[in-house]
Amino acid sequence: MADPSRENRERAGAKPVSKHEMDAQLLSEKTARLRGLRLAHEAASASVTAVAGAPATSKKKARKPGQNTPSLSDWLATQKNEGWRS
Repeated sequence: MADPSRENRERAGAKPVSKHEMDAQLLSEKTARLRGLRLAHEAASASVTAVAGAPATSKKKARKPGQNTPSLSDWLATQKNEGWRS
């Protein structure tokens, strides 16, 4: 049996496309569509945060060493005294 879609392409003068090429084309179209959606979302969220006066991105503040944290030896001693390390 002949493939009807192949016959239609041959009549139209289009060259046959392999499955690999078709998958690659579909993937690139999907990637372009998703990139456009992501950029639109980022632009919308940037304009909303600019209006609200909030920073565009939030970063965690790095904790300075020794700030409100016990030293390792103190922590280990506490663990041993409480019975967690035996």
